[in-house]
Amino acid sequence: MKADSYKGPTKTPANRPPRRPPRLTLIIPFDLFAHAQCWVLNQIRERQGRPIKEIAAAAHIGYNTLWEYTQQDHHNTAHTPYAFAQALGYTPERIAQITARWLTKYIHRRQRLLRKGPDYRPKFPWEQKPRQTDPD
Repeated sequence: MKADSYKGPTKTPANRPPRRPPRLTLIIPFDLFAHAQCWVLNQIRERQGRPIKEIAAAAHIGYNTLWEYTQQDHHNTAHTPYAFAQALGYTPERIAQITARWLTKYIHRRQRLLRKGPDYRPKFPWEQKPRQTDPD
């Protein structure tokens, strides 16, 4: 074989589609995150089956403060969600992680389900009316 007969590897394109670019990370505004964190903490409390009075006593927070927080009325303090998370047995960092993951998945899932673009902001569970049950 002659030295000049080898032309190197052939450059045939692969028979596969190109890779999709990575999804951009969702930037969550603080007020939306605060509402979502409140909703997540309340869902965890309901799943544990613990009343607000018990959580308020364990967290050393007033009952009215915690009730207003769970009703989405009281978001002006950083201590309330911190103490709420500790009383439920979670670290605040873990609650922030759960909230960010849930919020990102919820937004992407609703966008995909409704076939909307990335600028679409769905209604969140705390913004929707409670389900009406059949009176029978």
